[in-house]
Amino acid sequence: MFKLLILLSLVSCGMKVKIPDTNQNIKVGPDFEKAIRICDHKYGKDTEESELCFQDYRDFFNVKVKIDLDGIVEYCSNRYELEEDIIECEENIVNLTKEQL
Repeated sequence: MFKLLILLSLVSCGMKVKIPDTNQNIKVGPDFEKAIRICDHKYGKDTEESELCFQDYRDFFNVKVKIDLDGIVEYCSNRYELEEDIIECEENIVNLTKEQL
């Protein structure tokens, strides 16, 4: 972390740079509370339109995961020459992916 601060100081060339506080919580992801306020303000609180607006917001942030089988085949084919090694590589990646999901 200290090296990063030194590097940041060197690259800033004397510019005033606000360094983020590392003790501060950083929120990553959608801000549902803000979405509720926006939808309620635009369509009125507790209306069907407001709920549909918020549902659109939630749907927008749904995570979609897909496996690129062609990419896996290409990856393994570029790294191995023997057919059994290529097949084993492909199976290992697919099994690893299944375990993580």
